[in-house]
Amino acid sequence: MLSQETLKKLLVYVDDLNNRYPEILEKEISDNEKVMINSLAFSEESWELSDQIVRKLWYAFNKRKRESYKDEDLENEAADVLICYIMLIRSLWVTDMDEIIKRKIGINNKRWY
Repeated sequence: MLSQETLKKLLVYVDDLNNRYPEILEKEISDNEKVMINSLAFSEESWELSDQIVRKLWYAFNKRKRESYKDEDLENEAADVLICYIMLIRSLWVTDMDEIIKRKIGINNKRWY
């Protein structure tokens, strides 16, 4: 699904983007502002992915939206969600997602799902 090479490139890209916020926004921002920006970006991209899912499944009320659906648009939004999620997690100083995911899988397995 995601190769180690692509994951490494993704992490470098995300860290570079997070570090360039002052340049992109043309002002200095605090760590808390970075968290807020990343949280809002994640929410926005999640909504855009949801919109593509609605289009793919033909649940959009607007016929033009249903008919204009393309797999590539859904794939791009899914990638944006992943990028924004990693940016958010990194801005929250979470560094060991490997351990966190293992722990959460253990919790979920005890709940039988």
